[in-house]
Amino acid sequence: MAHGRAADIDISLNQHDCSGTVKLRNGSGEVRQTGGTTYIKGDDAFWRTGMAGQRLSQDQMNSAISQLHGRWLKIPAGMTDGHGMKMEQCNVTSIAADLGKFKTEHGQVVRGPDGVVNNTPVATVIKRNSVTVHGRTHEETSTLSIASKGTPYILKAVGTGGTGTGSLVFSDFGKTVKVTAPPADQTVDVSSMKMMMSPSPSPS
Repeated sequence: MAHGRAADIDISLNQHDCSGTVKLRNGSGEVRQTGGTTYIKGDDAFWRTGMAGQRLSQDQMNSAISQLHGRWLKIPAGMTDGHGMKMEQCNVTSIAADLGKFKTEHGQVVRGPDGVVNNTPVATVIKRNSVTVHGRTHEETSTLSIASKGTPYILKAVGTGGTGTGSLVFSDFGKTVKVTAPPADQTVDVSSMKMMMSPSPSPS
């Protein structure tokens, strides 16, 4: 979700909007995205985890968390919260682009063992390739689990090695997803937070 932190994300989405929950190692939150605007609401531990490592003073962090307590952070399209927090998992186009790399990027592709995802039989396809990041080469493995009965939807995608490990599980295809923006008086615009959350200067 932010700065490579591990997150467990449960999202319902359509072509443009989404809503769901986010669980970090410490803290949990909710997310909504509608009309291109993202709204994030979390408990105090969620925000403290999200702001960690940003060179904020304790007073700055406490003040920001106080402002966000019980309210939604409103992030207009194309922006982040000022410290890289964004919800790419809410974007169908972004997810499709990531899955599309399985086909377009070079690497060895082999058929994996059959399996089951959410009680649905699946065929697996495994791809191994090398990626270079900051001059270092990492071995990366991507696995897609595709329904072998009914419509051949991708039901699970797993990535290991490389610069990180993660998985996506897909279900409930075709269900209607309706998302509403929170009331304006329950939101805090990200622009009003940026001065408050500007990193403290490094000691000279």
